[in-house]
Amino acid sequence: MRNLIKILILTIAFGISNSTFAKVETDTITTWKLSKDSELLIQSNHFNSTIYSVELNTTDEYENLNVSVFYDFNSDIISRKIKFMVGKKAIAEFDEDNNSRLPFSLPKKEIDKVITGFLNEPIAIVYTDSISENGILVGFVIFKKE
Repeated sequence: MRNLIKILILTIAFGISNSTFAKVETDTITTWKLSKDSELLIQSNHFNSTIYSVELNTTDEYENLNVSVFYDFNSDIISRKIKFMVGKKAIAEFDEDNNSRLPFSLPKKEIDKVITGFLNEPIAIVYTDSISENGILVGFVIFKKE
């Protein structure tokens, strides 16, 4: 009988402490993609966190490189930025205010202007916005000329 009372007291104490002090966190995973028009090049997320690199030929025919970052809890218009980085140096920045669920399109014409001095070098694509202020490394692109 004594043991049953102890178990009952411990169960009640555990239940009260769990409901009082438990920390509730959202279960979300931020995902990102890099595509050449509609062709998927890179896809990852915070859980996987694999950093990929892809080679693109400068003579490839496409209109845009698209960076998509998906937050399942946000669909607002936000200010966002894409940086092209070589080492710790930013060689280009692209800014826009748009719906967070729409892809960030980088026109090939603009990319070609930036990469001329950086062929065959890995260029990091880093995405930032008000939610991911420290940035998300989407991946590396190596632009090659045939």
